[in-house]
Amino acid sequence: MKILQILPAMNQGGVEYYVLENTQHIAKYAESFVISAGGRLVDQLIQNGSQHFTLPIEKKNFRSLLQVKKLRKLIEEIHPDIIHVHSRLQAWLVTFALRKLSYRPKVITTIHGFNSINRYSQQMLHADQVIAVSDSLKKYLSQAYPQEAVDKVLVISQGIDSNRFNHTNPINDSIRQQILDLGINFSQDKVILLPGRITRIKGITLLIDLIQQLKDENHSNIKAIIVGSYDKRNEEFYQSMKSRIIELQLDHQILWFGTCDDMRSIYQLADLTLSITSKPESYGRTVIESLACGTPVVGFDYGGVGENLQQFYPEGKIPPNDLTALHDAVLRELSVPKAEKQILPISDTIEKSQAKLRSLYESLK
Repeated sequence: MKILQILPAMNQGGVEYYVLENTQHIAKYAESFVISAGGRLVDQLIQNGSQHFTLPIEKKNFRSLLQVKKLRKLIEEIHPDIIHVHSRLQAWLVTFALRKLSYRPKVITTIHGFNSINRYSQQMLHADQVIAVSDSLKKYLSQAYPQEAVDKVLVISQGIDSNRFNHTNPINDSIRQQILDLGINFSQDKVILLPGRITRIKGITLLIDLIQQLKDENHSNIKAIIVGSYDKRNEEFYQSMKSRIIELQLDHQILWFGTCDDMRSIYQLADLTLSITSKPESYGRTVIESLACGTPVVGFDYGGVGENLQQFYPEGKIPPNDLTALHDAVLRELSVPKAEKQILPISDTIEKSQAKLRSLYESLK
């Protein structure tokens, strides 16, 4: 069996890591191929046993549309049994490429987010099988597209690697030193973690308001670390947030870590993780990663984040975009040692998700 996955790029983000983990498992029972615009995770992808083909299909512009012929040729050469698509533009490109293909592979789409409701997004529902990564996302699709057979959409969550994300593995000394170098004193400071790509919706502005309020209340030992990178589209936003933090004299309390490929160690070193996106996330993987590492989470009670907190740590749920509720929850959580938190065992594992995915692939071949 040959399985081809198609996504915009292989840099940093939930979809990229989802595909990276998929390929690692697929390579155990099938031939694995990926087409994307490339990125920092391609080498790891190849190490996992996949072949990668680079096409400039990342951006929603005319140049990407010009790649249909090349995409069709690659599909002909690979001759996959299944094409697994992970984004809207790529769903359209695959649709165009298949029109003149000499054979018809099965097509699966995985919808990873609460996309805008329009014809462009609706294309993701036109496949042999559609996957949603959470129940809340499937409900959203059902309400958004009542004319589509959304009842046939499968819910397969991303899950976590329980061998990697747990509280028993040793902490990476290099990561610990990097955090110390940022100005953290583990014997005195309380560390709040905000993980994720640096974008306008990730809650950075709300985090600044929170730390400002805590500083005014003399909680200067509560420090926040933002872990994640930004792309060119968000560089201006990143610079504006840095400037605002300096202007408010919060640069000793809000610290930038950058990209990290060992999130487990950072979760373990933190006292609390936040999930405070201004829009609901479809899954909220950082929530269960952090909880699996023994670190409590405070997050907004909507989307996949609300689902995961309800299942594994309901104490962490707060109303969306409510600074007062966030402030009170942070102080409450930091007042109790991590070891005393009642975090339920994380049953949502990648092993279960991959077993479901393999079963789906084999049913379609």
